[in-house]
Amino acid sequence: MAKKQQTVRVLNRSHTALTLSEPMPNPEKPGDAPPLRSVSLAGNGEVSEVDAETFAAWKAGSPNHAFITNGILEEVGDDYQAPEEVFGHEPALEAAAKDREAKKAAKAGSEAEAPAGGLTGEQMTPENGTPPGDDPGEPRHASQPGEPEPTSTSRRTKAVG
Repeated sequence: MAKKQQTVRVLNRSHTALTLSEPMPNPEKPGDAPPLRSVSLAGNGEVSEVDAETFAAWKAGSPNHAFITNGILEEVGDDYQAPEEVFGHEPALEAAAKDREAKKAAKAGSEAEAPAGGLTGEQMTPENGTPPGDDPGEPRHASQPGEPEPTSTSRRTKAVG
């Protein structure tokens, strides 16, 4: 009698589907590895029922993976109900206000720091309230301030005589 396969329900908050493979038992000898099992997860907030042993093996082999540490993948129980899908600014705010996970994330506060040498959103905001290039006094190519716009596409050539 075959053993019944145990499954877990996994919520994938990524916008795309994911395929997770169990880690290789001995990375030094990849040719000796048996075929690796994998699980596929539907994306965009869907819950997938996958093999518990394979998912546990992937988690054990990748404990600091961004999918786990950032809460993109989460094991959920049978009672999990996805929030109702809504469109538009006001309905989305109302739905987020009812979502326990969204409240928890908002309470934790997720401030993103600019990477080294990068600009923060505040630094990229125009000071006069208009987007770059919309101000008549600004150059049209905001990425190259101070560079004059080309006035003509024709080339000047010298006559060779």
